[in-house]
Amino acid sequence: MKTYNKVMELSGVDSIVTVIQSDDGKEYMRLTVTAEWPSPQDLSKATRNMLVKKQSGGRTSVTVQKLTSVDVATNGELVGEEVKKILSSLEDTLGLDQGSLLCATWRIGMEKTTYDFLMTKEDLKLLHAFKSGRIMDPSDPHYAGPICCDCQYCGDKYSFPMPNGLLEVSPENPLLKVFYCCCGDCVLYGEDITPLGLTECECFEEL
Repeated sequence: MKTYNKVMELSGVDSIVTVIQSDDGKEYMRLTVTAEWPSPQDLSKATRNMLVKKQSGGRTSVTVQKLTSVDVATNGELVGEEVKKILSSLEDTLGLDQGSLLCATWRIGMEKTTYDFLMTKEDLKLLHAFKSGRIMDPSDPHYAGPICCDCQYCGDKYSFPMPNGLLEVSPENPLLKVFYCCCGDCVLYGEDITPLGLTECECFEEL
C-alpha cells in the first residue's frame, strides 16, 4: 500500500487530495460524513465506528468515515448517492426514522488520519494501520497481535451504569472517543483500553 497526493477535479473544482493505493493497484480516498439531529437523542445504540457529540442548541452530531473508490470520489452524483447510503445506514443502526438525519458536512480526499479510528476493520486492514501505524493484517510478518478495540467486550462510558465518571472523549483530543473494557472476568474491566495493544488475553473475543 502507498499514499500520495495529487490534483483531481472534485465537484468541478481542482483539489489536492490524498489517494490511498492498495497493493493490487486500486485507488481509494477517505470520505468523512457528519450528520446531525435537531434535538437530543438516545446515544445507546451508537457503535464504536461513530463519533457522537452533543452540540450547542440541543443538537447532536455523529461522524463516520470510510474509504471510497476514486471512481466514486470523482463523480459528484455517485458521491451524493454514497452519502445518502451512509445516512440511511446510520438511521437504521440508531433506530431513527428514515430521513431524520441531516447531512451537516462531508469531506473527501483528506490526508489527516484524525478519523481513521472510526473506519471498519476492513478499511483499517486496507490501510494496514490503526492509530500510529499499527499493522492490522495477520498475514503481515510485522503483525503484533489484536488490539483491545477489536474485542467484542470493548465499550464506552454508556456501556456502564449511568451516571458515571468515565470519559466520552479524550481530554487531549476531543475527536478521539474513549473505549473501556466491559468484560467482568478481565483484570482490565472498567479501564481505558483505547491505546492498548494485546498479544495475549484470555478474555479476548474478536468482533
